[in-house]
Amino acid sequence: MTPRVEQGSRRISESGKRALLVPLLICLLALLPDLRQSLEWLDFRFSDFLFSYSPYLRAAVGRPEMPQHPVVIVNKDATFAQRFGRDPDRSDFADLLNLLNTSGASVVALDLVYDSAVNESVDNKLSAALASTAFPILAQHFVSRGRQTFEQVDLIDENARRPPWPQPLHAAISRNAAATGLINIASDLDSTIRFLPLAYHPADTEEFVLTLGYTIWISSLLAEQRGNIAAAASASAHLSAQQLFSSIYAKAPFTFSSTGHAGIDLATRRLEAVLIARISKSIRPDLAEASEKLARTLPIEQITGKTWLKMPTKPLPLLGSYEMPCLRPYFSKQTPPLKGDGITAKSMGVLLETDSDRASPFLTHKLMLNLNTDSLYEVTPPRPISGKASVHGKAVFANMQPASGAEILLLSLETDSWHETRTLPDGSFSLTSLPPGDFILYLTHHASLGWQKGTIRSRLIDATDVRLPDLMLALPTAKLALDKCPAGPGRIVIFGEPTALLRSDKSGHVGIDQVPDGFELVSLNENENFSLVDGNVILADGSAAAEHVAALLPAEGDWLLRFYHEQPLPAASASMIIENLPTGLDARIALFAPSGEAMQSTVDTPLMPMEIASISTLPQAAKMASELVRVSFVSASASESPLEITMISDIGRKYQFAAGTPTAVEPGRYLVLLKSGDARAFWLSNSISASTVFVGTSLAEDQDFVTTPINFMDRSFNRIPGVNLHATLFSALKRESFLHPAFFHSDAMPRTWPIIQFFLLMPVLLLLNTIFVSYGAMYGGICVLAAAFGWLSIATAMFLGQLLLPFFYPLLLLGSFGAVRGYIAWAISRQQEQQTRQTFGRFISAAVVDEILRTPGGLKTGSEKKELSVIFTDLAGFTTISERLSPEQLTELMNEYLDEMTRILFKFGGTLDKYIGDAIMGFWNHPQAQADHAQRATECAIAMQVKLAELREKWLKKGLPRVEVRAGINSAVCMVGFIGSEIQMNFTCLGDGVNLASRLEGANKAYGTLSMVSESVHNQIDRQLISTRFLDNLAVKGKEKPIEVFEVRGYRRDETAGWLEAEPVYKSGIEQYLARNWDTAIQLFEKVLQLCPGDGPSVMYIERSRQFKIAPPPENWDGSYSLKTK
Repeated sequence: MTPRVEQGSRRISESGKRALLVPLLICLLALLPDLRQSLEWLDFRFSDFLFSYSPYLRAAVGRPEMPQHPVVIVNKDATFAQRFGRDPDRSDFADLLNLLNTSGASVVALDLVYDSAVNESVDNKLSAALASTAFPILAQHFVSRGRQTFEQVDLIDENARRPPWPQPLHAAISRNAAATGLINIASDLDSTIRFLPLAYHPADTEEFVLTLGYTIWISSLLAEQRGNIAAAASASAHLSAQQLFSSIYAKAPFTFSSTGHAGIDLATRRLEAVLIARISKSIRPDLAEASEKLARTLPIEQITGKTWLKMPTKPLPLLGSYEMPCLRPYFSKQTPPLKGDGITAKSMGVLLETDSDRASPFLTHKLMLNLNTDSLYEVTPPRPISGKASVHGKAVFANMQPASGAEILLLSLETDSWHETRTLPDGSFSLTSLPPGDFILYLTHHASLGWQKGTIRSRLIDATDVRLPDLMLALPTAKLALDKCPAGPGRIVIFGEPTALLRSDKSGHVGIDQVPDGFELVSLNENENFSLVDGNVILADGSAAAEHVAALLPAEGDWLLRFYHEQPLPAASASMIIENLPTGLDARIALFAPSGEAMQSTVDTPLMPMEIASISTLPQAAKMASELVRVSFVSASASESPLEITMISDIGRKYQFAAGTPTAVEPGRYLVLLKSGDARAFWLSNSISASTVFVGTSLAEDQDFVTTPINFMDRSFNRIPGVNLHATLFSALKRESFLHPAFFHSDAMPRTWPIIQFFLLMPVLLLLNTIFVSYGAMYGGICVLAAAFGWLSIATAMFLGQLLLPFFYPLLLLGSFGAVRGYIAWAISRQQEQQTRQTFGRFISAAVVDEILRTPGGLKTGSEKKELSVIFTDLAGFTTISERLSPEQLTELMNEYLDEMTRILFKFGGTLDKYIGDAIMGFWNHPQAQADHAQRATECAIAMQVKLAELREKWLKKGLPRVEVRAGINSAVCMVGFIGSEIQMNFTCLGDGVNLASRLEGANKAYGTLSMVSESVHNQIDRQLISTRFLDNLAVKGKEKPIEVFEVRGYRRDETAGWLEAEPVYKSGIEQYLARNWDTAIQLFEKVLQLCPGDGPSVMYIERSRQFKIAPPPENWDGSYSLKTK
């Protein structure tokens, strides 16, 4: 039982229920609108963090794959200006629409506002392109009346709840659009876009206006049924517009499922009617105007419940006001180092062709992927393509030696397939089973540090063979000497167009006997004519042309030749000679270094056969790419075989990897080849595989950039183009990928969520409070942290499953409760500590109290049974002193004595039990466990004797009589703790062992000793350190069974030479005494007295032996002695 706190101290309730008032107070404050919105914003920041780190979270749960967005974005960007030398105009967007039409895109959203006229012919061209597109959707916007004045509106701006009607578009363009969609977006308190509106309810109208992303989604759903709708319209000839609509809707395959918002449902049905009218217009042009008018004016209530839209079966998880219903999409983010939201984005400047692109026969612009940043591309798996045509050809060097082992790559332009082979030992090659149509063929012959490549374009007709002109490669017999080459790192590149050059020897002989068919031997000197006769070059005058250089040129330039040679720069600046270069009339030399200039410069030089070209001045080094870029290709659909990617750069680098695997490559232009089993295709930079396309801008000057959750804490990617938001909404609706709030989330209960979440969390708080009460602050704090971590883990896991749980508010409640409950537990601990100090500070030293407090659970209330070492001390001569001193003097002396003795007791870790007049009772091994308790008690008795000697000398000088302190020590199992009644309790120990210690203290008088210990103590002390001697087999008063008792003389190191000599004599005397040899024992004890005069035990044994001589003990005497007094 714990003693009561003293009166006047304030006791803190250990129930800790006051801590629950803090979460309750936070709950009540959270009902205030401003604070509630701030808490919601902080909660959103948690979900922002999860969005930003979603790639790592997906990988942690074994779902690293990115969602496949069914949409492509085409951006107006800086690439267009770089390639075309101007900004795009409406004519370019018309060309883009035509390109998208031919690519199969059925729904195109233009996130560009056409609200004014520019040029009538250009506007008409764009309008015509819109008319030829299945479902072109134009953007509209309104100017908000609230605090946002651009295209953003505030989700919580009450004044902007009903926006004005959208700004009108230019009629010449908008008349051929299928529909329009609003591009206004909803921002949060920090201008971050977390919600995407589906519609707005403008003032002065009953119907809602749909946003661009939602409009595109509905259009894509209807585009999937376009063929069936057209068929239904075709079967309804000779009907009126009203009857046509009724007939088409009667054949609809679905029942309309509500979005959960009546206004959106009506606007959706209206949009469906408008798009059906556009489809039927091509079938019944006679009803075009009437159908369109009817679709825009028809009362929605007259439309049946049947629909062509395959809507989600469940309502959408809408949030926000009724006037601006929103969705919270599940934003996607690519795995670093790739950046962005994973929606495929293409450059308008890459898709469209320049005049030079159209003039090039080799389609380099379309075939090559320009890769300068980390990128992700979606590709369609190839399908097997075959045919009956074949291609044959041959490649030789200028000396007519075959170019064996050269790589052959044929691109079939009409089927987007590719085929490959290698040249045979004779330099010939054949490709069979080719599809008909135009093709481009590359023949590449590799050397150790470079290559020569020939490119040719031709056409195949089905089931025919095509023989290509022979390709003549230049001989690698030229050399290049550099007078002073800079030190690396870096590389030197020699490139250009190779020319087959031959050099005659001194007799005019060259390496060929005759000029091959299709070629001619041309002198480099225009004024010089010669001929080849039997392998010799003969000039016009009939003489041999010695050391003469001639060129073997094809009669028709069908092949385009290039060569490339790359060599690393030397470690130190020095001259160098580069060998095995192909001959050429116009080779270019370039240097690349990490610290080079931005612009590349070159030096031109001819490379002649068997000649060293010398360069004294090298060009300025250009900056070489120091970092690789990561590229990944993902399959747009499943394929039976793994999709393999091969990338070949325009300088010959080749990378091969599997689709879906991010790969680090050098920046540059690449030909991308796809392979899946036997099916092969190549990637076209202007190809569009998606049926839905958004067209927008990513130019900085257009200022159409926003911040979304995926940008959180990402400095390298802090904004995305606004068009991505509309594409994100479309993708989320298409894939049904949005966050569904739990019923107690702020999205689901905008006003009452603080109360609901508080009451749901209350059982957890009560359980945690119980843990604090039962197990203390440490375990309670750990459980609070575990509960917070558990909630965070569950909420994160649910977030990955698109279920939205609150983050911040539950953690705030748990944290505030844990902090306050921890403080209460600390206050209770302080109170208990003060109580412990008040209780034990009177019995044990402060150091021992501190140690007890540092050992939780080391102190038990009530009493317990345990082994103790108990000491009793008494001041011999106290009565004489008390008779000489006044009460005041006696009190002062006793205080001095007891103070010094108590300090010694505490010094050795003892517990003070009580003072009994001049006597002291103490014990060891409680409340703190002490394995050496007997040793401590014994050394404490020795220290008391030493201290009393100092006090005695002081008191003798004052004329006081001599005093001694006697001590008795026993180790035994006792009851110890708080013992007493409810009215009064003492911290003490009880038991037989306690009484024995008291008897031993009194027994010192009979033996003339000062410190006596029992056998149980003697067995536990270090007798090499402490000097002891056997006293007797003593049966104290009240005890029948005798025990061995011993005198503690002090530390062995302090023993006198007399005792060291007398000690063995004393032991012999004891042995003779126990053997009943009384006379011998008397002689031995007298000898001890001679060595140690006044030795009390020797005097006692002499007297007892003399008595036993007169009255011997009984025959069964065991050597014990019964003490008759206390």
